Amino acid sequence: MAMSPAGETLRVRCRNFPGLVSNTTIDWFFPWPLEALTDVANHFLEEVELPADMRQPVTDHITGVHLGVQKYSLEFKEIYKRANFSTPKNYLDFITNYIKFLKDRRKMLDNSVSRLEGGLATLESAAADTKVLSEELAVQNAEIAEKKADVEIIIESVNK
Repeated sequence: MAMSPAGETLRVRCRNFPGLVSNTTIDWFFPWPLEALTDVANHFLEEVELPADMRQPVTDHITGVHLGVQKYSLEFKEIYKRANFSTPKNYLDFITNYIKFLKDRRKMLDNSVSRLEGGLATLESAAADTKVLSEELAVQNAEIAEKKADVEIIIESVNK
């Protein structure tokens, strides 16, 4: 059984079940080193489609954020006298949320691309239709010009 010392859950369970304290051993978990954080991030990100040149910077960023949270948690405790815990579970949740966010953003971008492609197809078909209509209009204008000339001749003959 693993429990975080943060919050009241551990205290309440120890009070309700005294056997937890008297018959168990507390094994404290220490912060993961950089190599472990990197290996865990690489393991979870190996199935994610990322360009090869971006895989290492993403892993470095994820580990850097987690280590930064640990560093600033100490400063936070010194300044505000309140503890902020950065646990391995937080790190795993961070990676999971990154993967979920990446998947959601890719889905949104794919939808935007398909909408844009549909709009471009509509514009191309409208341009083709406009070209056909302008050619028909040019032919009709030529016919109208001929008929106008014929009408002017008829008007002159009627006037005479």
